[in-house]
Amino acid sequence: MIKRFLPPQRGFSVLEVIAALTIATMFAMTGLAFLQTHGETAQSRACEAHRAALQSDVTLYEQENGRLPTSAMRELADADYTGEVLPTCPTSGNAYRLDRGNVVCPTHGQ
Repeated sequence: MIKRFLPPQRGFSVLEVIAALTIATMFAMTGLAFLQTHGETAQSRACEAHRAALQSDVTLYEQENGRLPTSAMRELADADYTGEVLPTCPTSGNAYRLDRGNVVCPTHGQ
């Protein structure tokens, strides 16, 4: 009885390489989605902070002047309130508007 000894195989089969690449691609796509979500969340939170600051300035303006500022809130572009330049939405760059006493972002809403 003759025994055959096969030399040990070296390297990976095509199927193993494809499986490894598929798994690596799935991890990469998950990571990119995670990073993209965090960027959007940061911009959304910055927008909320800007709206909250503007809402405080609107309330202060109303207490001092007995009326609300105009819908464009240009009266708040003063050193006593927001400073010389009104903040804009960090996502779209659009200006905030005043709607019935509430500061509204055209991109994110209230």
